Amino acid sequence: MAQFNDTGTKAFPVSGAIGRYVRVKLSSGSLAVAAVGDRGIGVIRDPAFAAGEVHTVLLYTKPGTLPFVASKSIAANVAIYSTASGQVTDTSAATCFLLGTNLLTAAANAGDIIEALPLSISNGANT
Repeated sequence: MAQFNDTGTKAFPVSGAIGRYVRVKLSSGSLAVAAVGDRGIGVIRDPAFAAGEVHTVLLYTKPGTLPFVASKSIAANVAIYSTASGQVTDTSAATCFLLGTNLLTAAANAGDIIEALPLSISNGANT
């Protein structure tokens, strides 16, 4: 029987150091930082420091909101998109994915954490 998870989180080994709330993807069974064109599976809950550590991912499909790392200043109540280094932006690009909507907290600087309402991205659609 296949495994079943309805918690909205899942643990995986990491391929190397990854910052907190960075978008991640699976690469050869381990978590890696998602690039602009990677849909990814969610955001890592706690920072990872070395390959082989096991860390929890807040899956895109979990109920509620998700924290994301902003790549620049982002206003509240705007659409957010994937960008490089596992971060998010408010600027659409041809290779990015629409991830959701930034809620009430604006990001003043790159590296700020925002709270977003994620969209279901399981259909694979880009922007």
